[in-house]
Amino acid sequence: MKGRRETLRVSSVGGNEITDEKSRVIRVKIKGLFSRNLKLMTAQTIRNLKLAPQRVERATVAACSHLTDIAENLIYDAAAPCILIGQDNWGPDCVATN
Repeated sequence: MKGRRETLRVSSVGGNEITDEKSRVIRVKIKGLFSRNLKLMTAQTIRNLKLAPQRVERATVAACSHLTDIAENLIYDAAAPCILIGQDNWGPDCVATN
């Protein structure tokens, strides 16, 4: 992967911090499950992200009527995140899926 090197520090809610001194700043294209539009984003790589597995239950998704069409794609158990989208990249059209 090409890109300039830049130290990355990720802090979690529990106060844990992950540091990667060999992180690279790269450009990636990302899109939603049913979207035709690609969004170009600046991202940073991280080795050994090692975030705790997460769960999204059926009842949680059912409470969000705007997710009805993709509900089955959102329900999972013990999945470790592999992509993080920071608050600086949230927008009105930002919906994370698996």
